[in-house]
Amino acid sequence: KVIAASVIHYINSTLAVMEKYGTQEYTFANHAKFWSEMKGYALAFQFNPHAKISVSDFVLFHELVGDNPVLMNQDPSEIDSYKQKLLTARDILATTYEFKEENVKNW
Repeated sequence: KVIAASVIHYINSTLAVMEKYGTQEYTFANHAKFWSEMKGYALAFQFNPHAKISVSDFVLFHELVGDNPVLMNQDPSEIDSYKQKLLTARDILATTYEFKEENVKNW
């Protein structure tokens, strides 16, 4: 559960950074840090034989997150689509690990 909560935290951080696209508050360094920590922690589920997440949800989660972040120079529709994918990935973990919605949104 701790790893899942960490992944959710970094999904939320990635989404928060993406909301700063086009402003002086946006930094690529923070974006890269948050996204890579999210991805890295999420890979840990495959090495835990007691992970609660199913193989199919693990695969779907990583398909949604992808292999790299969507950056601000990409088409706005791609950015919006990717944000939705991150929310769906977050929902997979929240459901699997039975986290309360109010916690998931605030981590």
